[in-house]
Amino acid sequence: MIWIRNIRNGLHYQDRYTSSDGSCQSNWTESAITIGGGYIWKDVYAFAAEHGRIVVGGDDRTVGSIGGYIQGGGHGPASHTFGLATDQVLEYQVVLASGEIVTANACQNADLFTALRGGGGGTFGVVVSATIKAHKTRPVLVHQAEIVPLDTGNNGKNALLNVTAELLARFPTLLDAGFAGYAKLIQAGEQRVYEHVFVNLLESNTSAAVQHARQIMHKRVVEDVLLPLNGTSLFVKSSFQFVPTFGEYTSGVGSKQDSAGPGLMMASRFFDKKSLHDQQEGLLDMLHIMFSQNSTNSTGALPSASMFDFGLIGGGKVLESAPHTSVNPAWRKTYGLARYIDIWPDNADFREIQQINDGVTFQKQGAMKALTPGMGAYLNEADGENPEWKEDWFGGKYNWLSSVKDKYDPEGVFWCWRCVGSEGWEEVKGGTVYGPLCKV
Repeated sequence: MIWIRNIRNGLHYQDRYTSSDGSCQSNWTESAITIGGGYIWKDVYAFAAEHGRIVVGGDDRTVGSIGGYIQGGGHGPASHTFGLATDQVLEYQVVLASGEIVTANACQNADLFTALRGGGGGTFGVVVSATIKAHKTRPVLVHQAEIVPLDTGNNGKNALLNVTAELLARFPTLLDAGFAGYAKLIQAGEQRVYEHVFVNLLESNTSAAVQHARQIMHKRVVEDVLLPLNGTSLFVKSSFQFVPTFGEYTSGVGSKQDSAGPGLMMASRFFDKKSLHDQQEGLLDMLHIMFSQNSTNSTGALPSASMFDFGLIGGGKVLESAPHTSVNPAWRKTYGLARYIDIWPDNADFREIQQINDGVTFQKQGAMKALTPGMGAYLNEADGENPEWKEDWFGGKYNWLSSVKDKYDPEGVFWCWRCVGSEGWEEVKGGTVYGPLCKV
């Protein structure tokens, strides 16, 4: 593994973008930020805010900014408004397997530039710098909700699944109205909770703009779904907050930081509009498969906790095809990205872990696939055991990406599990967790 965390050559702002040598004309003539090394999004968000700008980055501020996140697609709360993170890249500086440092943009090494805008990290070279678009900041309207069953038994669980399915079916309307963000349904033992943080990046801070966005959320979610839950077995919290700038959002209510450590199995799936809109019954069936206690397998190995995470991060600019990108074409139909996670118990043995993993691969992931024919999965947050990984992750672009890999890394110096070109090597187990790599 190559870790660039301590390779840092600064963050640099351009009020009007020009390429590094001035020779590559770009359609983008607004501001840009060059990220010179291993900075995390927290650093970049703060720097952008100093200049009154928004950059498209991760929901979790501790994620690295120029590695696999941006090279594999990259989504966040600003994606709906401005596009995927990889769509923002104007230029890369890349160390090739040969040791040569090259510029990759729309004019120089354009095929490498395209591959690095969606084809995945750890594959084509080591990116040591990326220049990305910087957009004028906007005011943000935030809506937060939390729903907790007062009954920890099946009645409470079923009530929570029902309301979650109802909300999921309403998400396309919210997205089309400019709201984006993340919703989660979490189960740990008999404790369950639904929560979401949605944001609307408003075009102005006028009272009319704020009130219009607020009314849409109030009608479609608060009035139609949440208020009727008063007096039922579900406890509900709901609140709005106005934040003057996106920078204040990312350093305040949006300052998310996930913990690391537990062993888990994950699967993801793109959801288009028709997979959500008015599909409450099918969505409820999917959630029951995911959260029923006997759904993992017949032998009884159960996760210590489970989470269904739905990123309302598509639609809008994400639907627009951008030149020089190699993301899965399914992204351009995506309204939301669903992730399902099972966490292994601390004392689980290998057999139990495999049973839980199989439950995710074949049952939980299968339930998502049944609702989303012809879509795919996000390669950065995918099930590594997915037997249809090439098509689900790359959507027909694998062969072209493989040809770029062969051109810039003919000896296969860069390798990672199920990345482009990985099938040329096999990991040979030798009594260790990770064995040596041998050519196939």
